[in-house]
Amino acid sequence: MDKGLADLFARTMVILTDTRSDRNPDGEGLHYARYRAVEFLKPGVPYKGKQGKQVALLLTGIFRTHMVKRLESSFKAFKESLHTFLNITQGMIKMFAENKVLIAPDYNVKDLQSSGMSLDEIIQHIENKGTNRDDFVFTSDQLNSELLRMLQEDEQKLLILCKEWDAVDNDPKLDVFVTMLQGELFNPEINSEGKLVVFSESVDTVDYLFETMTKCLGRTDVLKITAANRNQERERVAANFDANHNGKKLNDYNIIVTSDVLAEGVNLHRANIIVNYDSPWNASRLMQRNGRVNRIGSTSDLIYNYMFYPSKEGDEQIQLYSNALIKLQGFHSALGEDSQIYSHEEIVKEFELFNKDVRDENDEKLDLMREVSDLRKNNPDLYERIKNLPLKSRCVRSVVDGGHKDSTLAFIASADRIDYVLVDGANNPRRLPFLDAVKILKADPSEKGKPITIAEERHFSQVRRAVELYSYMQLTQDTSISMRINVHDKIVGGALKFLRTEAADAMNDEYGREMCRRLKSLVEQGVYNTLPRQLSDMAKQQRSTTPMSKGELEQRIMELADTYCPDIEESGSGTGGNETPDIIISETFTD
Repeated sequence: MDKGLADLFARTMVILTDTRSDRNPDGEGLHYARYRAVEFLKPGVPYKGKQGKQVALLLTGIFRTHMVKRLESSFKAFKESLHTFLNITQGMIKMFAENKVLIAPDYNVKDLQSSGMSLDEIIQHIENKGTNRDDFVFTSDQLNSELLRMLQEDEQKLLILCKEWDAVDNDPKLDVFVTMLQGELFNPEINSEGKLVVFSESVDTVDYLFETMTKCLGRTDVLKITAANRNQERERVAANFDANHNGKKLNDYNIIVTSDVLAEGVNLHRANIIVNYDSPWNASRLMQRNGRVNRIGSTSDLIYNYMFYPSKEGDEQIQLYSNALIKLQGFHSALGEDSQIYSHEEIVKEFELFNKDVRDENDEKLDLMREVSDLRKNNPDLYERIKNLPLKSRCVRSVVDGGHKDSTLAFIASADRIDYVLVDGANNPRRLPFLDAVKILKADPSEKGKPITIAEERHFSQVRRAVELYSYMQLTQDTSISMRINVHDKIVGGALKFLRTEAADAMNDEYGREMCRRLKSLVEQGVYNTLPRQLSDMAKQQRSTTPMSKGELEQRIMELADTYCPDIEESGSGTGGNETPDIIISETFTD
């Protein structure tokens, strides 16, 4: 980007993400007030919706991420979203003017407004669905006037952004794509079939690329596929891109530009080149996209995978790159994938199936359990002494081979969550998986501790830093641990399956389904000890002769969400912000 566009891009990212909050009182970005109305109902005003403020914060976070992703996808998609956001913000300001503010998250009020329906027509429409008017229509004086002020501030920021972005008529990302389209992507030395598949998460971006290739470049061999036409175009796709197609193979179309509706269930392996115009939110999609062309019967020996990475500014906000890298590295380590999919940072190696020299976490945990069992059997006095160590036990130990010098390891726990936090000499904390922590904590019985006084100040400072991380770590920062979960645990596996199937099916709205996704993330990350068991018990009940009704199941899931899904914006705590954690043991390492 040239300087002017780069400045606009950076300034836009600040406006999208620097939302004012208790933790960020000087935030200069959007309030996303359109999604926070329920948060501003005055005390005593009856509201029958779910978890008012939590819903508002959740929707705010979802839409903030959505806007960043749209900016990263394409300028065209972002401009569409900017104008949509402006329209729905102005729509709620209009509600205040008419003294009829609708708070109905189960109904798509913004789309009804966009269709030209008046407020009274929308109210009648919702009432016809069986919802009482008093449950979703509120007068202006039932809401804190702060909401209207925030809506008007959002409107002004969006008006300025729309004007500035409407004046942008260049697109460096598109320019790069067009240059490659006219050269490298169809170089016969790498693309012998002359076929290409282009993926984007955004349908607006798909439309944008299709229009560029057909109208601007004059290509007549481009096929656009979205959810709207996938079924109708199935045969055309197969005839032009499936190497195993039984009928006549055609070359009427040489480029497919598509959303992720073609990431599964189709063969596109007459092509051997994929362009990912944006990084998908779910890293598994990258493997699924590649799987369309990397298939038995492919006409090429090599697959070429081109990636447009997110900008530095965008990735700092939504961690698309790091999340994808971590997820794919987990696949490589678990499945022995032997090719990089997303980044040259991926570490790949070939694994020999059933290699007796390859040990996994299960083996190490079993060894540890045997060691503890033997200790209890052969040295019960030492076992009981360890078992009865008081909370906040601490010691100073000599480093071994120079490892962890001037650092502190703290074992911290509450009723539901256990963490091992290592704080280095620069006071930087990081969570450790259980087995990594055990290897540091483990000591020979003959080892003598050192006086706490020689490192007392550093010890307490680093323990406080560890507790801060425990108390304020947001769930999205736990991904480094999620790779290390014991995927063979039957309880965990059953809980994940239950959340994907019966629990998700029981939800009547997007909020409920989002809660299922959050609970699934918590189970995958191993944040809570009790959550997988509770979900497993619910799954068993659903398979029994007396299963819960859909409504009962939804209520139970939402009760779990209330317990385990914290108000992150409010407290940032993985334990909901209400528990004081116990320091079980802490060790500082010195010379």
